[in-house]
Amino acid sequence: MKALSPLFILHSVHHSADHTDNMLPTLCVLLPALAWVSSQKVLTQTPSVLTEQQGKTISMDCNIAKYESNFVHWYKQIPQSAPQFVLSFYHSHSSPAEYGADFPSSRFTSKASSNIDYQLIISNVEHISQLQQESGVNRCSSLEQDV
Repeated sequence: MKALSPLFILHSVHHSADHTDNMLPTLCVLLPALAWVSSQKVLTQTPSVLTEQQGKTISMDCNIAKYESNFVHWYKQIPQSAPQFVLSFYHSHSSPAEYGADFPSSRFTSKASSNIDYQLIISNVEHISQLQQESGVNRCSSLEQDV
């Protein structure tokens, strides 16, 4: 068994009033079991520690608390490596809109129970080497835009 410690990145982009390319990006990383507030936006991700078992399906929840975006994006980060894009999910769709290159739709998916409650689902963890490859930090993010 291998434990995952889920975190998330909240990435907010505010467009200028004249819609030029002037943007102010904000990158915020949240530690396990804590909530971070930005412009009245609270994101929480559970569970704070996830244990994988061979052959099982695992899932992580992300609640964005306030609906401001149509998409939630999931990322995976292995220590000392850059985050890898896993998938994007639009709350009213039945399947993800886009997948990262190393994350097949046969094993990675997402769903939403509302426009603020999302879930990342990883199925069929088959063998120990796969457990080691899938260990890392999984993150959810929401893109906020002022129009």
